[in-house]
Amino acid sequence: MSSSSGRQSENNENNENKINALLEKVKTLENEIKEKDKKINDLNKKIEELQKSNKPQVPQVNNFSANDRILELEEEVRKLRDYFLSPGEELITLKIVSNDQTIKFETYCKPTDKFSKIEEMIGNRYPNSTEVTDTFFLVNGIKVNRLKTIQQNSLKNNDVLTYVNNEDNEDD
Repeated sequence: MSSSSGRQSENNENNENKINALLEKVKTLENEIKEKDKKINDLNKKIEELQKSNKPQVPQVNNFSANDRILELEEEVRKLRDYFLSPGEELITLKIVSNDQTIKFETYCKPTDKFSKIEEMIGNRYPNSTEVTDTFFLVNGIKVNRLKTIQQNSLKNNDVLTYVNNEDNEDD
């Protein structure tokens, strides 16, 4: 046997040893992957179980689902609007703030309501305001007429009105 065939045989043996070592390493890694896959599957099952147990239930109201209840309430609101508002009539919001900032009031009203109705609501909410006799309301610098309607006073949705108490100014 020549020395070159001896080296070749040695190289082949080394290569076989390396291959066998690598095959063992592959088997070990495959086993680790299988174990991790099993752990992942077990954890996924636990997640599914937890999701099922924590799944929110749709509330039932009088044997209706929440959506049915919402539709029922929307219909009720529509009926009330139809009852209280004329066709095409909308509610508007007015905000009232006194010049001394003691009154801050927001209300809904119909354009056909007299402004005196708003004054009455303020009086009910702020009883001390009715004791003052020299008062008026301004919107955009224009005095509001108590005897006219919201619409006649050209008040718009979300207008801010200033409640002016002239008795406070007399002390100056």
